[in-house]
Formats: sequence, C-alpha cells, structure tokens
Amino acid sequence: METLREYKTTDGEIGYQSEDLRESFAPGTERHTAFVQRIADNDPDLTFIPWVEPPDVYQQRRAVEYPPISDQLDVIWKQFNQMRLENQPLIQEADDMLGSILAVKAAHPKPS
Repeated sequence: METLREYKTTDGEIGYQSEDLRESFAPGTERHTAFVQRIADNDPDLTFIPWVEPPDVYQQRRAVEYPPISDQLDVIWKQFNQMRLENQPLIQEADDMLGSILAVKAAHPKPS
C-alpha cells in the first residue's frame, strides 16, 4: 500500500509527495503522470490524500502582496498630519507619535 499526498506548487499546479514527504513528483515528470493515472484508475494499492489549503494561507498570500509596512505607515502619518493641520483632534498618543515622527523628518530631510 502506498500513500500519496497532493500539494500545490507555487504556480498553482498540483504535485504529489510520498506520505513521508521524502519524494516529490512535480507536474510534468513521468512519476507525476504515473500517479495521476493511478489516481484516475482508482488504484486499490494507492491511498490518496487530496491537498487542502490550510485556513491561514490567505494571510501569507495577502502579506506578500501588501505594500511595504513603511509605505503603509507613511500614508497613515501623513493623514494624521493633515488632520492636525486642519485642527481636527487626534488622541494624545497619536499626536505625540506624530510629533516624534515629524521631528525625525525635520532632522533628516528628504533630498531634493
């Protein structure tokens, strides 16, 4: 009896691994083609474990596509600064942090 696990490649294709994860059979290889056929034939000597995306994978996918944290924070602090300039109230902690950030920017201005 042989157990085979499905996995998803980085380009979204389905590959197969032995149960102990020592062997991988990537799409396009002869071994992969053979296992696909065995699965299709319902080979009684093969236990097939379909790939299931773990529930937290969406977090990993989002993380690599989000803009850098530094860019995100820059936009937020620019918004807070605009609010301050328009005399809109900020919570004290945000106002204090904005003061610190503006002091650093003043000490190290962006080159023209």
